[in-house]
Amino acid sequence: MDDMSRDSERLDKGWLIILVIWGAVLSSLVVYVVVCYLVKIPGGTMTIPAPKVENIKYILLGLSIVELFVIRFVRNLLIKVRPSEVVTDFDSVQQHPAVVKYFAATLVSTALAESIAIFGIVIFFMSGDMASLYLFVTLSAAAMIYFRPRKEELYAIAEQMRS
Repeated sequence: MDDMSRDSERLDKGWLIILVIWGAVLSSLVVYVVVCYLVKIPGGTMTIPAPKVENIKYILLGLSIVELFVIRFVRNLLIKVRPSEVVTDFDSVQQHPAVVKYFAATLVSTALAESIAIFGIVIFFMSGDMASLYLFVTLSAAAMIYFRPRKEELYAIAEQMRS
């Protein structure tokens, strides 16, 4: 087996792990909505005046929008290959270095996107507002899908590390 096919096999195995974890986090959003729907707390569990809850909701919505830009910045920063990361001997390491790098970028961006859904859960427990929960979970899911792992990015990172 030549080096290129061995690299490709290791990249494909790492890719599968990345997809499984990304899919699990994305599917957790459905669990959040189902649990909140089953709990259905009229008026929420906290005694916070409605105007304060509205202010908190708008602050969290603004924070979510800022977070979308942060996700893009952090993700691009994490997938950028620096000259010190160029690897000549891929066989000397257990996992392909491109998989490790891309996994970290995917995990961080997915976790940041998931935190937007958690904002919706916070608003739900404060006010019982299912519409806000749906809004934040939808925004989170859209971010996870937009910043989803892409196999061509993984292979591009591997190629940059090789040269």
